[in-house]
Amino acid sequence: MELEQWTSKTAPSFKCECCFEGDFVEFDLAAHQGRWVVLLFMPLELVTAGVSAPNTAGVDLLLGLEQHLHAFITKHTDVIVVSPESKHYLKKLAESPRTEGGLGGISYRLVSDLNAVAA
Repeated sequence: MELEQWTSKTAPSFKCECCFEGDFVEFDLAAHQGRWVVLLFMPLELVTAGVSAPNTAGVDLLLGLEQHLHAFITKHTDVIVVSPESKHYLKKLAESPRTEGGLGGISYRLVSDLNAVAA
């Protein structure tokens, strides 16, 4: 498929709970209408490696996204990561220190799609 088929298209609207800046808030994709959005869907296998252990490949991907977030911001682009994990797990992952396998704080939304509303 051509990349053009995936870009510049309006995504179907959805609402889910998310972890953002240490709080649980409702995420509504419709609130981002009129803005560029990078919507990254993380498969469960990339988020967790076990019952409560994060997958290092997934953590590395999310850390890389955080590292380059400024480039998206300067282009007026919102970055949103959607995961099949619970909002509690995502908050723990976001707030846990990097030395313990967490993200050590991030500046973008981690959306919990536990009930497959978005996917």
